[in-house]
Amino acid sequence: MDWKTLTIEDAKIFENYMEYYRYRTYDILFTNMYMWSFLRKTAYKIIDGFLCIKGELEGVEYLYFPVGEGNLQKTIKALLEEFGQEFKMRAVNKEMIVLLEKEFSGSFVYKLENGRGDYLYKTADLVELKGRKYHSKKNFVNRFEKNYSYTYENIGSENIREVLEFQKWWCEIKGCNLRGSLKDEKVGVIRVLENYEKLNLSGGLIRVDGKVVAFSIGEAINHDTAVVHIEKADHNYIGAYQMINKLFVEKEFLEYRYINREEDLGIPQLEKAKLSYNPVKILEKSRVFLKK
Repeated sequence: MDWKTLTIEDAKIFENYMEYYRYRTYDILFTNMYMWSFLRKTAYKIIDGFLCIKGELEGVEYLYFPVGEGNLQKTIKALLEEFGQEFKMRAVNKEMIVLLEKEFSGSFVYKLENGRGDYLYKTADLVELKGRKYHSKKNFVNRFEKNYSYTYENIGSENIREVLEFQKWWCEIKGCNLRGSLKDEKVGVIRVLENYEKLNLSGGLIRVDGKVVAFSIGEAINHDTAVVHIEKADHNYIGAYQMINKLFVEKEFLEYRYINREEDLGIPQLEKAKLSYNPVKILEKSRVFLKK
């Protein structure tokens, strides 16, 4: 099989392979791959029962760790034969490195991806907001509950257009078209929202007096971890971000032990915001190169 360019119609293929995915990092999920495929030229093929994915980042072609069941060593050898000295991987977590070293001891060099570690939280912490370390978050939630007449609802076919309109409004306020990273994110988020019903996602929104003021979208990664892909709120409503953070996890992912809230991309403000929720761990990821 040749490499196939990723399209929305490939969602089911990825979903079938996720039953073999045992990690808490989120990169390999179809939603993430599709969200950024316009930018990363994402493609995939099946090799000996493993889903193999490639894409571009900063102009360099990278592979992702194969997902499947069978002879992993044989699959990676096939990739090594195809790419030769150009063989590179990214978003490789510590568990994946252990497997690579088991099969190819001393063959690779690993370089930590700064700003790409996933922030992992206990679900109970995000929902209960107990103790002094969550005091300010709890205060924002209490202010929101006191000041606004709000409702929470699941995102579905009946309200997805409203979410799209809110996202477009949010981008106008934030000047997405004037900032490179937000401009790319805008395209990716709209791609997800326009194909929401074709993706295996959970979504929730908050209304105040009938108006959408916040929304969040995520999905399960494995049996004990879910990920929040997208979270947007209207800053004019004090506590809206803290409220959607809490309610979305409480309503959609309470049965999961952990929540992955993705990386900070090396952005100081984003790092500060993610640390303020007291992660239990930051899941480091590395790039992998052939040793020369």
